[in-house]
Amino acid sequence: MLLVFFATWCSICRRTMPEVRQVLQLLESTPPAGSAAPVDDTLTVLVSLDGAETWPRVPDYLAGYQLDEAVVRGAIHEPFVMSYDPTLGVPVAIVVGRDGKVVDIQRGWSPVGARRLRAALELARAAPPAGGTTRRSTSAP
Repeated sequence: MLLVFFATWCSICRRTMPEVRQVLQLLESTPPAGSAAPVDDTLTVLVSLDGAETWPRVPDYLAGYQLDEAVVRGAIHEPFVMSYDPTLGVPVAIVVGRDGKVVDIQRGWSPVGARRLRAALELARAAPPAGGTTRRSTSAP
């Protein structure tokens, strides 16, 4: 799972969102370890920290980056948002493995951010789900 905290007014988010999209597109076309076919199994949730004044801009903002993932309106789900403590600034990307453990937390932007995000998501995909079973992709004959 990938949680991305962002805001339309955040200049660093504007640098990060294209990289998030690029990594997600790459993962959609890359088979996970132990699988012969690509599987789109990365749940992505975008969490907007936009307030009432800027919330109406969110759909166009995300469309501009070709992101059509689910969006949580952080301003009305404060307990959820605060549980991840993004108060140190946005953007924040949190990668959670299928086993429920946090694999990586990235705050802000860096030149290696996309590479680090991809590596964390690949690690998260490789982790066995909670309960110890491994889901495999199958191809039709």
